[in-house]
Amino acid sequence: MTTSNVAASLRELEAAGVIRREKDGADARRVNVRLTADGETLVAENRAARDTWLGEAMDALLTADEQATLIAAGDLLERLTLFDPTSAARNE
Repeated sequence: MTTSNVAASLRELEAAGVIRREKDGADARRVNVRLTADGETLVAENRAARDTWLGEAMDALLTADEQATLIAAGDLLERLTLFDPTSAARNE
């Protein structure tokens, strides 16, 4: 996305009442973007809908063994998110 695309998207989200923009007190060039209460509700509803869809898709299409494999893969991916290359370099 270009800077103008981001700015246009932020204007639309702000007009819809799901975000608010605040000037950064420490750096006048920066703008902080925060979810409004409506934005938080929208995100929560979207996550719940995606979770429901995933559960239904898994039940409909995957065997119990495949579901267990997918859950195990998720656990491994979650562990990978904890990787900090700066601390790993120090441990070598």
